[in-house]
Amino acid sequence: MRVVSVLNFKGGTGKTSVVINLAAAVAMAGHDVLILDGDRQRNTTWTLLGDDIVPTLGDVMTGKCQMADAIKESREHLYVVPSDKDLEKVGTYLKDHRKAYHTVAKQLETLDPQPFLVLIDHPGAYSTVMEALLLASHEMLIPCELEPYSVQGLFDMFDKLQEELEDHTLTNSGIMRPPRNILDAVGESKLANVGCPNGLKFPQILVNALEVKYA
Repeated sequence: MRVVSVLNFKGGTGKTSVVINLAAAVAMAGHDVLILDGDRQRNTTWTLLGDDIVPTLGDVMTGKCQMADAIKESREHLYVVPSDKDLEKVGTYLKDHRKAYHTVAKQLETLDPQPFLVLIDHPGAYSTVMEALLLASHEMLIPCELEPYSVQGLFDMFDKLQEELEDHTLTNSGIMRPPRNILDAVGESKLANVGCPNGLKFPQILVNALEVKYA
């Protein structure tokens, strides 16, 4: 089981799009993929499952339920633990219960069968919730526009991670430039749409710009 955080402290870099497309591509190959939606905006949850889905990732992190009970199937081989709109309360809980920082990591290890790949969708700002999810991760994948201010932001992010995750190692599996238009990346003829809740669709084909070994 590989646990990959899709991470950038800057908003609007395409983290959710990368998570959804990578998950869809791996699921199409016949491997089980689990998404943990750690963003209070809940865009991944809303796109793949719909709205007001319970129990949530917040319930798992605060010990209200087991992760296995929070997993929802979006389609064949693709599963989601939905986000919680009250993640601020989860952050407060974590501050008061230090052992809870490792709950997600421990709960992932209890899953049977274990998914081939776990993808974690993060918000833009560092928080206690993000820290707990990073402690459950083995790797990070970073969508980033390759321009001076964005690249400088990465150095700041690496410094913050080194400071906060002193005893935890995250392998950098790649820095990618998300395409402005997915049609430019894969070609219109290669796109196949899959129906989602609320009439939304997302491309099945992973953008060529993304490189993750063995995924």
